[in-house]
Amino acid sequence: MPFVALAVLLPVALRTAPGRRSLLALACAVGLAWWAASLLKHGVTAPRPFMLGLGTDWLKHAHGNGFPSSHASVAAAFAVTALLSPWPRPLRWALALAGALVCWSRIALGVHFPSDVAAAVLLGSLCALLSQIATRQLAVAWHHRTLARSLAAPVGPPS
Repeated sequence: MPFVALAVLLPVALRTAPGRRSLLALACAVGLAWWAASLLKHGVTAPRPFMLGLGTDWLKHAHGNGFPSSHASVAAAFAVTALLSPWPRPLRWALALAGALVCWSRIALGVHFPSDVAAAVLLGSLCALLSQIATRQLAVAWHHRTLARSLAAPVGPPS
């Protein structure tokens, strides 16, 4: 599914500078969400539902800590970044829906408790917002640097 989303997203996102900036924010948000969720999993001991004999084990999964869900963290970061992007509205909502379905599937498959996914959605959303802020600041700094260079350039024909 990620490859399908990227195949649809890339041609649209690469057209404009704001679209490219949102694509950078997306990459940063997803990477940050994965890293933060992985870090939290090592610090929080929380079994998965199937490890406690709860529900149906629809998906064979590793017996590691389940809090927070890495899949849901990344999916939420992806969805929130898409919703905040300048991309066409149908694309934004389709990507957000895909992210929501990933979050739902983690509970439906019995590999996470709802609290694992809820925490992951909060974490992924925070990562998306931080990435948006960082890439906007980067864009402003880049614009100021480019403007300063053009103003400092000599005026007139070259000698």
